[in-house]
Amino acid sequence: MKNIVYSYSRKPDVKQVIDLYRNCGLPRPVDDEGRMATIYQNSNLIVTSWHDKN
Repeated sequence: MKNIVYSYSRKPDVKQVIDLYRNCGLPRPVDDEGRMATIYQNSNLIVTSWHDKN
């Protein structure tokens, strides 16, 4: 059984963030990696969820 693990410290790279926004349809400038990197780096809160493979 896979569990969902939430984290404040485990952070995806900018390419993973772009893939997330592309896949979920949220309106962000996903074709501009530099701008996305700036948006991501200036976020005041990042919480992620991951599938635990155990």
